[in-house]
Amino acid sequence: MRPRAALSSARIQHEWRAHAKGRPRAKAGAPLGAPCALTLLLCCACVGVGPWPSPLDSPPPRDTNPSEPWEATAPRSVDPAWVTTKAAANAAGLIPVRLAACEGLDSITIGGTRWGEVHIERAAVVLRASTGDAAPRLHFRPAPAEVLTLAGRPWPGTLTVDLRPQGGLSITNLVPMEEYVSGVLAKELILWSAEPAELEAQAIAARTYALSMLARRRPASTDPGAAFLWSDTRDQAYDGIFVPEDSPAARRVARRLEEAVARTAGLVLTSGSSLLDARFHAACGGRTAALHEQFPTSPGPPIEAVHCPPCDRRALDEARPTAAPVPTARPVTWSTTIPAADLAQLAKDLEIGQRLLSLRPLETGATHRWLTVELTGTRGRTTIPLEEFRRRLGQRAVASAHITSTWPHCGNPLKSGLFLRGRGRGHGVGLCQTGAHDRAVQGWSHSRILSHYYPRARITPLPRPK
Repeated sequence: MRPRAALSSARIQHEWRAHAKGRPRAKAGAPLGAPCALTLLLCCACVGVGPWPSPLDSPPPRDTNPSEPWEATAPRSVDPAWVTTKAAANAAGLIPVRLAACEGLDSITIGGTRWGEVHIERAAVVLRASTGDAAPRLHFRPAPAEVLTLAGRPWPGTLTVDLRPQGGLSITNLVPMEEYVSGVLAKELILWSAEPAELEAQAIAARTYALSMLARRRPASTDPGAAFLWSDTRDQAYDGIFVPEDSPAARRVARRLEEAVARTAGLVLTSGSSLLDARFHAACGGRTAALHEQFPTSPGPPIEAVHCPPCDRRALDEARPTAAPVPTARPVTWSTTIPAADLAQLAKDLEIGQRLLSLRPLETGATHRWLTVELTGTRGRTTIPLEEFRRRLGQRAVASAHITSTWPHCGNPLKSGLFLRGRGRGHGVGLCQTGAHDRAVQGWSHSRILSHYYPRARITPLPRPK
């Protein structure tokens, strides 16, 4: 099959609506320093991610307002031939995304191929397709004027199905970078209320995070499956192509999304000659966390903790007994009760006994977030990072590391469960989505928003392949 040129977002949405008529749809909801080192890092992020090259086709960065605190800085002293051979010839601009919701399934059905719908299932040490093909890995490109579908959703780019060593299947979506960024924004933000500057800031952060993580994970091997991003909160939430409802309001939402991605295409955050580890989260609760406090092994440049007045005000408002919920916002504060059975299972999983007797924070950070927690069971004691504690008990339940109170009090015996109250949602590093939304409503530009949450970073355009 011939590789298909990438379709525009608007055309994909039109074709998908025609293809899936009657099916359920998603609701709208200063100087560079050493540019060659930056170019090498960006190339490492893109090399070896797939066998179908698609050169990055991004417009030059738009002019910025000199009065704004940041300026888009064009790369200097870059050898165009070096960029061409190292980036354009190596699948620049393609992002491999492992689809978390499909991980471990025994069989799947992919639509939009040249054969129509294809059923794939695991058969011992090979994959068998309804087309008659059998191999450890199967690649699928869309048929002309079609979009691949899986699990009732359209997916840009191509899909690769692999045998999973632990059993079942793994599915990887190899997607052009800007279409990936669009999909991340549609999943990470409340689109129907998102402001243009909010969308633009999130697009730059999401693009930067994707490339920095791929560069970090890419081993010496050029196996296209060796480095990838997860489609859930292990990396960035992503669910393929955003398809709005067929209404004027929903189409306006889709247009804002497409325009925000186009206006920021190819822009990333850098510090000196390095890409930023541009993490982001739902709500900081009033103050963000420093990168190396929450993620001490991150090789990225430092990201400092900053005050976030919009999030702080929301948290204080929610704490008032008479506070009314804001219909357009996610809560900034949270509380949860963890049942005794879940605590007992945690103790068993950590091999410290049949029951959890007590817990206490062993280490806290400058912003009062718990960093490590000491757990005492009937047969021993262990200390784990707070992020592991959240992951084991459920990140929706323990929404952040900023735990403000517990019952029973820390260190006291646990008899019938554990009550936790806290501020913020997510790890707290980098861009606060709640604060960014409120600042955009107040008229802040995307560059001003990003300069607040990523101090001393720069917005830099990716080198364009020749």
